[in-house]
Amino acid sequence: MTPGAQLQAAIELLSAIHADTASPADRVGAAFFRARRYMGGADRRAVLDRTYAVLRRRAALDWWIARVLPEGAQARADRLRVIAALVLIEGWSADRVAGSFDRGR
Repeated sequence: MTPGAQLQAAIELLSAIHADTASPADRVGAAFFRARRYMGGADRRAVLDRTYAVLRRRAALDWWIARVLPEGAQARADRLRVIAALVLIEGWSADRVAGSFDRGR
C-alpha cells in the first residue's frame, strides 16, 4: 500500500471505531482487517500503530485542532485527528502531509 492508502485506512478504521461504541477497538479492528484481507502484515501494523496513536492522544489532538479550526467550521474529525497526529506526533512537514493526500497525482 502507498503511504496515502495507509492514511486512508487509518481514517476509515478510526471512523469504524467511533461508529461502533458497543465494541472494543481491538474487535472493531479485527473485523476491519478481516474485510480487507489484501492488506499485508506491514500495512496492518502501520495502520494500527497510527490508529492507536490517535486514540491515545485524542484529547490533546482535539485541543490543538480547536485552536486552528475556524469557529463554526464543519470538520471531518477523524481525518483532522490523523493529520494533526502526523504533524504533532510523527513530525511530518506540511509538504509531506499534503503529498500524502494528493489522490495519487
